[in-house]
Amino acid sequence: MFSQFKFPAMVVGGIFATITVYSLHTADDLNKNYILVDGSITQVTTDCFIKKRRGEIVDKKTNQLAYMDCRIAPLVAAKHDYSKSDIKKRAKISYRYTSPVDKRMYDGSFERKGRLADDAFVPGRKIQVHAHKSKPAESRFNTSNPFVDRSGS
Repeated sequence: MFSQFKFPAMVVGGIFATITVYSLHTADDLNKNYILVDGSITQVTTDCFIKKRRGEIVDKKTNQLAYMDCRIAPLVAAKHDYSKSDIKKRAKISYRYTSPVDKRMYDGSFERKGRLADDAFVPGRKIQVHAHKSKPAESRFNTSNPFVDRSGS
């Protein structure tokens, strides 16, 4: 009776196992090779995109997600029958930190997408950065990993 569900269940199980192994590997890499240090946001650039569960506004030339000035996003959304709740933000964040290896300052960057609060990332805000233990210019900013200590962020 349930034999028709074996293959989809195996695929879903395999995907779940792969994600779990990747997450554990990433957490292990962070714990072995990186140390949390204080950093500071130096620059934030924000733009918007329009996307809902079944559709998105794409650039006609590239067929990729269309990023636009957040001031015009409500107009574009209305023109294409999307609601204001379908408007999401992309923030490109630059930060500076001091490497524990050579005590020099280095720059890094990361990107966040989705429903971001206007004050989520502002220049001058203190953040926690994963600085590499032996490569001074290498760092990561990762808040999506449940195995990472987020104290102070």
